[in-house]
Amino acid sequence: HIGSNYITAGGLIAFAVFFGAGLSLAKLFQSELFRRFLTRLKLGKNFVSIIPTIFGLATLIFFTVTATNAAGIPLAWNQPLPGISLTLVQIFLLVAFLLAVFWISARTKSFLFNRFLVNSGLDRSLQYAVSQIV
Repeated sequence: HIGSNYITAGGLIAFAVFFGAGLSLAKLFQSELFRRFLTRLKLGKNFVSIIPTIFGLATLIFFTVTATNAAGIPLAWNQPLPGISLTLVQIFLLVAFLLAVFWISARTKSFLFNRFLVNSGLDRSLQYAVSQIV
């Protein structure tokens, strides 16, 4: 018993499996292979450096909560976390929206600099400055 929850040997094995899978996936997201994959998608340099960290952390949190649930200790995804009024689902959605905004911003800058402002007649450095401002 842990608190008022009954933990079985199968639950502990499930915890170990899920937690191990989470660690393995987090390690994969931190690998150079994943970073090269993101670079091939033509994402910005700053974006490529932050995505593996966010994916690794999100994977670790997701699999830790799942492993704890599998062990027999219920953790609700839709209950507010202590100290803040956000749930785990809302936090994951906020992180996803933040990544989407960074991605859209990077693609917009790239489009402006490489496609839209090329034929404007402006100096190349001025084109870059305009694309960074927008």
